This record gives sequence, structure tokens and C-alpha cells, in this order.
Amino acid sequence: MIRVLVIGLTDVVGGIETYLKNLVMLSNKDEIVFDFVLKTPNKAAFGNEIIRFYSNNAVFFHVSKLKKNPIKCIKSLISISKSNAYDVIYINTMSSSDILYALLMNTNARIIIHSHCSMKRNALTNRLFKRVALKESDYRIACSEMAAKYMFSTMRNVSIINNGINIDKFKYSREKREYIRNKYSISPNDFVVGSVGRFCYQKNQLFLVKILNEIVLNNKKCNGGRIILMLVGGGPNEELIKDSINKYGINDCVVFPGVVSDPENYYNAFDIFALPSCYEGLPISGIEAQCNGLYCLFSDRMDKRIMITSRSRMIGIAKRDQSKWINAVLSIYKKDLNDDQRITYADVLRDNGFDEVDTCNAVFSIIKDCS
Repeated sequence: MIRVLVIGLTDVVGGIETYLKNLVMLSNKDEIVFDFVLKTPNKAAFGNEIIRFYSNNAVFFHVSKLKKNPIKCIKSLISISKSNAYDVIYINTMSSSDILYALLMNTNARIIIHSHCSMKRNALTNRLFKRVALKESDYRIACSEMAAKYMFSTMRNVSIINNGINIDKFKYSREKREYIRNKYSISPNDFVVGSVGRFCYQKNQLFLVKILNEIVLNNKKCNGGRIILMLVGGGPNEELIKDSINKYGINDCVVFPGVVSDPENYYNAFDIFALPSCYEGLPISGIEAQCNGLYCLFSDRMDKRIMITSRSRMIGIAKRDQSKWINAVLSIYKKDLNDDQRITYADVLRDNGFDEVDTCNAVFSIIKDCS
């Protein structure tokens, strides 16, 4: 039995959390067991699923953030280390500074650090601890080349592993499209620009609100219907986003499903997926959207490897680029959106190595080599 302590799970559903949940669910619990450190007192995202998987034997350790209460955090980490013998500490992070949580435990466990981000707003801490992360980690993984260079400043001895997804789960379904659109009173003639992700600076939903407002101001409609923005998720910027929508007076054009347990159903209701992120590694939501056969608009702040299908396009997110996003949305709605073609893109994702089984097997192999 290999015992692995995971650092990086949080209380908010996001790409890292989804990846870790999938990793657990696809693991052989007779070979590898995962415990988790959370830097929050709140319940873990996907905690219920993980608890059920381990038949109520899942272990979650809650510690203070190091920068907020260093003494309390260090005491908690030492206590975890003394009470448990881990073979591997597996850090999933957007900053190399998280290596400190592993080092402060002062164990003989091997350290794997997995970079999930290519550019971060407060990148100073990442720059400060790059060399430490490179020196002290035994194995290094990144979701893209940009994420590897961001975290480690090198591609040397870094394994690039795709962010895989459950392809069959995210492939297009006409029945699910009709169900979700009926649920939110969206007519067949309405054109839906959708986005899935945490409401925060990184995901930049406010940019999409501005784009929608410009389209509404110019009274541009599609096929006699409305252009609707559907924002799936939740997070710290939710009130800020809603205040902006109120200010523009476009409440009737925006749908907030909230944080949902079945995001795979919502992609079917979209006509375009838009992700104008300020920084990214290789966003799982962008992979899911392409598996669903959607036309996708991405910011140019992420790894170009996100451009998996022919229906994807990258655009800048400076103020001068807003008109490009508007024109891109309007040019797509003018197309003949034959949704029968959408189901074929699941095979494109599979052929390009984005099946979650392949991703998880690659990580399991590294864990076994490391232990």
C-alpha cells in the first residue's frame, strides 16, 4: 500500500479539485490511498464523493495558511508528519511556494510537485521559491510546457501530462441540450455564450459581461432570439459580476445556474464557450468544451496546446481586443450550427490524448516509481 498526502485540494470547485477527484475515483484503493491537506477550515470540494469512495475512511487535515499563521501551521504539519507515515507528498499548485508545506513536515517522503498554472497575478512568491521547488522535489509534473516553465523555469526532468477528462461524459447530447435550455426558459432561437469556472480575477468573467453589453447596446440579435450569457460557477467575484450586470441593465440576458454538480450537462446548452482568462495552464473547462464540440474562444494568456479542435480560436483581452471578441461571437452565430457534428469531437479529444484514464495512469506510474 502506497500512502500519499495530497496538498492542493480546496473548498471551491475548480480545475485542480476536479482533477484530484478524478484521480481518486480512478485509483485502486488497495494499491494507493490518498489523504488530503486543506489550507482552510471548510469542507473539501468533492469531499462527499471522496468520503464515499473510501467508505467513510477518507482523511482530511485542516491547517492554517502558512503566511497567515505560520506557528499554528507548522505545528499542524509536524503533528501530521509524526502521526502518519507517508511515502509520497503530492503537491498540486499554482505557486512553487507550496513546497514549504512539504518541507516543514520534515519527513522522508518523496515529493512530487505538479504545476497547474502558466502565469499568476502574484507571481513574486513563485519566483522566490522556484529554485527550492526544483531542488527539493523528487518528481516534477506540469499540465503544459508553459506551466512547466512558469513553475520550474525549465523543461528538464519535467513530465508533461495532459489534463484528461471523462470523454464519454462530456460528449454532446441533444437531449441534455433541450433539458437545460428548457430549465432556464431558453428558446431554440436564443444563442448562448457560456462559461464554466470559478468567479475570480483569473477567469475574467467581467470581460464577458462587457462584451455582452456591447452586443445588446447595438441591438444585435440572432435569428430573432436573444444573445444570452450563461455563467456556471461561483466564487469571490460573484457580487462584483452581478453588480456590473445590474449597472448595464442586462439582467434579462444573463443566466446564473450557480455551482452545479453536473457541469457536463450545461456545455450542451451553449453555442459558444468563452474563457477570457488573465492566466491559465491548460484549463480543464476548455478541454471539456471542445469535447462537447463547441466553438471556443480563449484568451491568448494560456498555452496554445489548448487549441485542440478546429473550432477553437485565441484572442487578446486588452481593451482594444473587445471588438474582436464581439465580432467572433457574431460571426459564429451566423454560421449554420449543425449540432449533429458536435458529437464527433469527442473522438478528436480521445485521439489527442485527453482521456482521463491515460492522464491518471501516467500519474499513478510516477507515484509508484517515486514511492
